[in-house]
Amino acid sequence: MDIYKVGDKSKALCSFCKAITETTFRVRTVPLSSGKGRVEGVLAGVCDRCDRVLSIPQQSVPRIKEQIGTKRHSLEARIPQHLSDILNLACHQIGANSASEFQAILIKYYIRRILEASLAKKIHKLLESELSSGKSDSRISLKIDDAMYETLVIALERLDLNQSELLRVIAVLVKHEILDEEDEEAVEDLKKMATVA
Repeated sequence: MDIYKVGDKSKALCSFCKAITETTFRVRTVPLSSGKGRVEGVLAGVCDRCDRVLSIPQQSVPRIKEQIGTKRHSLEARIPQHLSDILNLACHQIGANSASEFQAILIKYYIRRILEASLAKKIHKLLESELSSGKSDSRISLKIDDAMYETLVIALERLDLNQSELLRVIAVLVKHEILDEEDEEAVEDLKKMATVA
């Protein structure tokens, strides 16, 4: 398989110029053939005469497939400000460069963990704790893929919670396990994630 770089040259049949023309590989936003969307950051062969995309090298296909196949779901909820602060403080304590970006990773990590039998038993006790209470004046919003969305739906159904209650529980768990350092394994897992995030 040939791998092309930005600036490499090739030739292609241009239906607009009605000729075989020189092309230069450039990064472009490419419309999908269905007409329903565009994919940014695609390396494409661009006609040197009319500046239209004429070809897509094989190396760019996975980026396009990812865009087509990935459905994003919203996870949105309101929680008390002090719980939002707990999530941000934990991100900082873990060593994340950007608390706002790592917060999504932290929440996803706990959505998966919360289904563990040992944690599932504690959920309603955590939700009823003093720490979990308060006016929900802080908004949490993140995008999740299909697989994480399925895990979220399972967690909500199995634990009989709504999204806001789930995020409250996660924040209280984060306080105990990360800030109070009650779960060294979780702290180490998250520190490893922070180094690559």
